[in-house]
Amino acid sequence: MTPRTVKADEAMRRGRLVKAEQFADPAVAVDMLADEAADVADAYVTPCVHAGIAAADVVCAARLGEYSRGENHDEAIALLSAVDKNLSGHLRVRC
Repeated sequence: MTPRTVKADEAMRRGRLVKAEQFADPAVAVDMLADEAADVADAYVTPCVHAGIAAADVVCAARLGEYSRGENHDEAIALLSAVDKNLSGHLRVRC
């Protein structure tokens, strides 16, 4: 699969970093407030996935000068793999 990409500049990279943090912060809060992980699984996993995709965009923008703009998360994983297979493996994990 060849990911659809868009050229990235510094402003875009900073913006995606802010988005990654905006998604990660509530995930941490949900995790800390939950009595049982199973009770909040979707509320936790969904922002984690979005934070991971945004973080992948930041890494790809910094290293490749482009990021994935496809609707399929697998495209972001494929592009990240070109930068770092270990990181892409973490993003590939399915819950």
